[in-house]
Amino acid sequence: MNQNATIRLVPASTQQEINIDEVMDFFKKYQEKNAKTGKQIDWEYGKQTFQYDIVVPKKNENKWFYLKSNKPGYHIIGVGVDQIDGQFYIQFSLGELSTHGDKNKALEFCKLLGEKYKAEVHFFNNRIMYYYPRK
Repeated sequence: MNQNATIRLVPASTQQEINIDEVMDFFKKYQEKNAKTGKQIDWEYGKQTFQYDIVVPKKNENKWFYLKSNKPGYHIIGVGVDQIDGQFYIQFSLGELSTHGDKNKALEFCKLLGEKYKAEVHFFNNRIMYYYPRK
């Protein structure tokens, strides 16, 4: 598959800089929120909506991590934070082992993060979605 999607923080975004810890916090809050919903409806909703474990490799700890799953239909999504010319971005990478389930989850996360930060999202199919007010 080998595809990338990026969430770019632009001047109109709610913040101009981001680090890997903030992105990890997003996933932890996402898990907590869905676990609370599951508790309310008495079903394992949290486990069904987030099929991954967060894995931080020993190398490049401050730049990227990946979401790894053992559930059928899901495998791995790479998540990284970097900057080009002072513009920060979050990148979701799908490798050769990634599945369509991974791609759909990565798209969901891109949309949620784009909305949260009022950012510009470049999807896997090279389409762009603007979550910030444009003039």
